[in-house]
Amino acid sequence: MKSAVRTKGLLPPEGLCAMIDEVVESLVRDGLVDDRRLADSKARTMRAGGKSAIAVRTKLRQKGVESSVVDAVFRAERERGGEERSSTDIELEAARALVRRKKLGPMHDDRSPERRQKDLGVIARAGFSFDIARRALVEPEPD
Repeated sequence: MKSAVRTKGLLPPEGLCAMIDEVVESLVRDGLVDDRRLADSKARTMRAGGKSAIAVRTKLRQKGVESSVVDAVFRAERERGGEERSSTDIELEAARALVRRKKLGPMHDDRSPERRQKDLGVIARAGFSFDIARRALVEPEPD
């Protein structure tokens, strides 16, 4: 790549790197690149889709979001809506979203013990605790 840049009379690699740095700095300064907004948006989408806190944290860390930003996103999640919600309530809400999306538990006709075990396994593999999985399958959703 370096030789192609030099032979075509384009910017030398050093100049190109400086130009890229300037563009990135300007995007960050203007608020167009913001890890916190990205993490918050991604977390909301994943939670609404039935992802556990473990899955959300893992995905954000894989995307390169710093731990302090991830922690701030989870704090904001608990405080959203004007009142403090517990992590357990948030997890249960996400597990119920998974139950709806995958049509588990009360969402299908098969109520056999084998089917319940399979449903619990699906929820557990998604990163939810046994207690949350059991509650998501048994307890009705609040109106």
